[in-house]
Amino acid sequence: MSNYHDIYQQVKPGLNQIEALRLAALKKKREAQKIVFIIVGLTVLIALIAISIASNQVAGIVVAGLGLISAFLTYSYYPSKAIKAYEFDFKNKLIRAITKALEPSASYYPYRGISQSSFENTGHYQTGIDRYNSEDCFEAKLGSTEVRFSEIHAEYRTRSTDSKGRTTTTWHDIFKGVLFIADFHKNFNTWLSVRPDNESVPVLGWISKKLQGMSSSSIRMEDPEFEKHFKVNAGDDQQARYILTPDMQQRLVKLRASYGSGIIISLKDSNIYITAPNNHNLYEPNINVSSFSQNQVTRIAQEIECYFKIVKMLNLNTRIWTKE
Repeated sequence: MSNYHDIYQQVKPGLNQIEALRLAALKKKREAQKIVFIIVGLTVLIALIAISIASNQVAGIVVAGLGLISAFLTYSYYPSKAIKAYEFDFKNKLIRAITKALEPSASYYPYRGISQSSFENTGHYQTGIDRYNSEDCFEAKLGSTEVRFSEIHAEYRTRSTDSKGRTTTTWHDIFKGVLFIADFHKNFNTWLSVRPDNESVPVLGWISKKLQGMSSSSIRMEDPEFEKHFKVNAGDDQQARYILTPDMQQRLVKLRASYGSGIIISLKDSNIYITAPNNHNLYEPNINVSSFSQNQVTRIAQEIECYFKIVKMLNLNTRIWTKE
């Protein structure tokens, strides 16, 4: 485990500029709140005058509508430039500095993510994607293992029409969380999927499309604790048992305890894919928290490091399965 106090001391010299931007953004936000308060107050006053004195309800409604639109636009756009400048430095300077302090080989790309095709290639989710976003991507070589992980939000869309012909569009989450990909340094002749035992989503896409003719039966494993939490599907029983040794089964049980019961693991080609659901935006700054907050730096460092730890937790640097 890293010494988070030392990490804070390493990044502290660069916090002055970030804090200045935060305070400037916070000032703009508070100014916007005051302006909105004035706009709303004047709108209510003028609307009441129009309705009670001029007896013009239409004018009152129009004034109220225009006032609310003006208030919304002011609150949304007046501080936006200052907030974006703060967020840019927070990510590009602070999070990048924390990443390097944790692991010199690591790189952080705040506005880059893992492609939709790579996410779909995991085979973890069957629902077709209508909207996809990925950002906050980390890449590193930890020992002999290359890893990358990124926040992902994948959604599908439904539309409904009421009795008056009005259409409503609703967005639903397919997955929101982190996708972790690591190099296994072996090309398997099969695929392997480890899913929560109570999970109802069927094994996906590339299983039936790319591996036609191979059976996809559920495989019982030796470890009772592993069997309690996971179900295994693979195209080849023998290779599945070769990969999921008793030791690896225990490691996956511990991984579940650390990252939640919703994790899904798959192996394909020479990669291991892990999706870990998480509803939080892990690397977005809170404008109300000081840049000098050691707790904030520690939280970010812990979030990043927990994915670096997967290499050790799964013993991925032990090259039992080296490519020929």
